[in-house]
Order: sequence, then structure tokens, then C-alpha cells
Amino acid sequence: MRLGGYQLMGAPPVSAKPRTPEECVCEEAYEIGRIVAEIRINMGLTQGKVALIAEVAPQTVQTIESGTRSYSFLSLVKVLAALGLELEVMDAS
Repeated sequence: MRLGGYQLMGAPPVSAKPRTPEECVCEEAYEIGRIVAEIRINMGLTQGKVALIAEVAPQTVQTIESGTRSYSFLSLVKVLAALGLELEVMDAS
């Protein structure tokens, strides 16, 4: 996945233990949240301001940035758009 100029690696390093789909999703959600928070802070915006621009609840921005809970795809797209970002899905192979 690619967020703006940031690349999210789709294939994690090979580990001895097979990873569950839940583990993969959690890693990617955490990475997306980290990037969103970093860009928001670099832009000098608060979570509340991003929420206002994206027309979502401030808790939604916090949830996305924490990467620890699920959120709707639409909410993610709105927050990304508020930061001038877009989500690009790429083949992991």
C-alpha cells in the first residue's frame, strides 16, 4: 500500500511462524496510524482539526492513529483525504 509519498510494505519479513490474517491486519493498521499521525503533526494539525475537515468524530482520528482498533474504510479514506493523501493498493507479489 502507498500513502502519498509513503510506502507501506505489503509483505512483512519471513518469520519462522506463519502469521494469522489478524496479525497482518494489526501490523498494517499500526503502520497506517503511525504515518497518519506523523503527517498530521508535520502539518501542524490537531486530531480535532483533521476530524473537522474529514467530517468524522475526533475519536475516529485517534482510533486510526492508534492502530489498535477497527474503523470503517470510509472513515480512513476521509481522514487520508483531509491530509491530502490517498490509498493505493498494490499487488504484494
